[in-house]
Amino acid sequence: MNSQLFFHNAKNWDDTTLLAHADLMMGDRLIGEAPEYTLEQWLRCDPLWPHVFDAPAYAHLQSTLDAVQVMPDEENRFNALKAVFSQLMADATLTPLFNYHYRISAPPGVNGVRLTPRGWFEFTEAWLPAPSQ
Repeated sequence: MNSQLFFHNAKNWDDTTLLAHADLMMGDRLIGEAPEYTLEQWLRCDPLWPHVFDAPAYAHLQSTLDAVQVMPDEENRFNALKAVFSQLMADATLTPLFNYHYRISAPPGVNGVRLTPRGWFEFTEAWLPAPSQ
């Protein structure tokens, strides 16, 4: 097996010629305060997707997004978009990877959470206790 790794040091794809030959692509999308809009626009506008899908599948994705976008009820629209992403994940077309760092300001050992020398904590240790009844 022969493989090559290319790093694209930018937030957006400037040149999509390499994408046409890629077997695996990793990208970063900051979702922010309007996740539904951001994720829908990512599927609709990012030049990555035409290289991931064949033409009929890409056209189907776009028509599905069109149908979702015109749904008058916001909750139904968000649920339909969630279903689109769930299907992409079920098909192994999309696999979300999370790599976030959280920093807290608190004395060491609060609620059993230990901070590293730089103020970070092990996220798996940061559980809040259930409310007492």
